[in-house]
Amino acid sequence: MAANTYVTLGGPHHGLTSPCFSALLPDPPCVWQELCTSGDFMSDLNDAPAIVGNNAWVSIYGTADEAIPNSSSVLPGAENIEILGVEHAGPNGLTDSAEVFDEVI
Repeated sequence: MAANTYVTLGGPHHGLTSPCFSALLPDPPCVWQELCTSGDFMSDLNDAPAIVGNNAWVSIYGTADEAIPNSSSVLPGAENIEILGVEHAGPNGLTDSAEVFDEVI
């Protein structure tokens, strides 16, 4: 069976600003550098179209997420679902929220 819907939970689709400072480290991790909002990887990833294929794309994010800014989770062309008061992780996080679970189902 093939998947026809791609769902992300609090995804940093447009990157993060903190990894941009990793260039100041003596030996910065490559993956961390790729998450920089102004880096080549994120620029290439967000070139139009941001979503590809015939799948339905869904981005679910919580308004209380302090790890990933909501602006980075909004994915143009996807169904973007904002869940009020849900955090990125923990007991009030995206993976523990009944409301998020219902949206995924």
